[in-house]
Amino acid sequence: MGQYFSRHYDHIIIATKKRRPDLSVAIRQGLKDVVAQALQHRKCSMLAFQGTADHIHILIELHRNKSLSEIIRDIKSLSTQWILHQEGANGEFSWQSGWAAFSVSHSNLGSVIEFIGKQDDLHQQMSFRDELMSFLTKHEVPFDKRYIF
Repeated sequence: MGQYFSRHYDHIIIATKKRRPDLSVAIRQGLKDVVAQALQHRKCSMLAFQGTADHIHILIELHRNKSLSEIIRDIKSLSTQWILHQEGANGEFSWQSGWAAFSVSHSNLGSVIEFIGKQDDLHQQMSFRDELMSFLTKHEVPFDKRYIF
């Protein structure tokens, strides 16, 4: 065959350490650009980005030669450096050590993009913890409620 054919989409969820509300609206707006640049540098594409004060959702198309954990490590590292240099950060910011990611089929991209775009509305009714447990249950990922970040 000699050619590579691949389309791999992932919905990534990353929370602030101890779910502190460190992500102001201004920080989130700049963070979107920082994440997009980090992904472009790794030959990946950002299809959607949205967050709240304590977590972010990112929908990406993963390049066929990249690992998801490598991409998330870069996103967290570069965004932490950027956030620490923003006004009001006081030299204190970090992401939770864990993360969640779920594969997305091409046919479901539209609904995932819509879901990510409605984060503000969703979190008027549901906590981040409940949202994460819902994802884990839907995707049949085993978890212990005591350790949900």
